[in-house]
Amino acid sequence: MTILYTTEAVVEGGRSGHGRTVDGRLAVQLSVPKEMGGDGGPGTNPEELFAVGYAACFQSGLLSVARGRKLDASDSTITSQVGIGPTGHGGFSLTVSLDLHAPKVSRVDAEDLMRRAHAICPYSNATRGNIDVVLRVDGTPLDKGESTGSKEEPMKVIENYKAAIEHGDEDLLKEVFAPQVRFEIPSGGSSSYAGETASHIMSQVAKVLPGIKNQLTADAGNDWHLLAFDGQIEGQKIQAVDQVHLDKDGRIDQLTVYMRPIPAAQKFLEAIGQRLQPATASS
Repeated sequence: MTILYTTEAVVEGGRSGHGRTVDGRLAVQLSVPKEMGGDGGPGTNPEELFAVGYAACFQSGLLSVARGRKLDASDSTITSQVGIGPTGHGGFSLTVSLDLHAPKVSRVDAEDLMRRAHAICPYSNATRGNIDVVLRVDGTPLDKGESTGSKEEPMKVIENYKAAIEHGDEDLLKEVFAPQVRFEIPSGGSSSYAGETASHIMSQVAKVLPGIKNQLTADAGNDWHLLAFDGQIEGQKIQAVDQVHLDKDGRIDQLTVYMRPIPAAQKFLEAIGQRLQPATASS
């Protein structure tokens, strides 16, 4: 992983002490809540700080996704709740609830934004599989949907997709894609293609980015999966995150691709566009 920013903080006195960042931008007094056996003093606590940090990061991701989908989430808010308690087998753990209020976005789009933001948010990626995170829209939990079978089946689809991208295997892509696939590139629009056309398109990625390699695979919940790839184009590094959704039959019916840095992404789009012109025109 390429580190873009690092912060440093110093704490003295633990939960009853005080903390500050080395750059002087933040200084807080800490108090233990009465519910945890403390005096309930006027200071803040790690759970409050985590709630603010998670919500801020999560909403930034959500707003980015909304802009890419041309949805107006400008008046939206994220309300975060962070709970702490004993695990029952030694130690303590956290729970998180993230609640979206977006008055200018439909319920369906709001749920989709929450799922997509949860797949790309660094805090979500750091906590995924470790603590319970509940996503809500106006207080109502997102519909988890019907089960598509055992966990092994969707993971096999994801593993096959990963291998197909790395090796440019068009036949393998035909096996994992649904009859119709919706493609989306934030700030670059979206299109729907027949499964065979989608397979041909994605099989060209390895030709444009020779040596492309998967670096991360994660289950984002609600039939969404996250795959991160590293590659090179014309000697310049490029990172891509593929966010894929599995339909009720366990096949990929939605694909959103995030790429950085922008100059390398532009080169990729130009290069692959030249290869795909005949395929996309015939679809």
